[in-house]
Amino acid sequence: MVVKGPGKGHFLKLGFGQNSIGRSASERVCVDFGDGQVSRVNHATISYDPRGNQFYIQPGSGTNMTYLDNQPAPVLQPMILPAFSHISIGETTLRFVPLCGENFTWESMEED
Repeated sequence: MVVKGPGKGHFLKLGFGQNSIGRSASERVCVDFGDGQVSRVNHATISYDPRGNQFYIQPGSGTNMTYLDNQPAPVLQPMILPAFSHISIGETTLRFVPLCGENFTWESMEED
């Protein structure tokens, strides 16, 4: 969900697998709320690994940086994305609220 910036109050859905974030409508996660500092294409990518039931964030191919939880250093390589982390891209801050985690996986739904 967008917690700071032009799109404050909007929520963005992530899908299974790789989720590219950018301003373009072609991005799986379109963050086009008027923040020109968000790269148009592939600012960052959030991935879900069903085997490990874990989310990861990695930098995209855009020229702008991505920051996690107000850390001074940007995300420069794939790293675990903890639940409820804050992701800063441009002037926009997103809060990561996962559905999948230790209490729920899509695979567990198939077993029921």
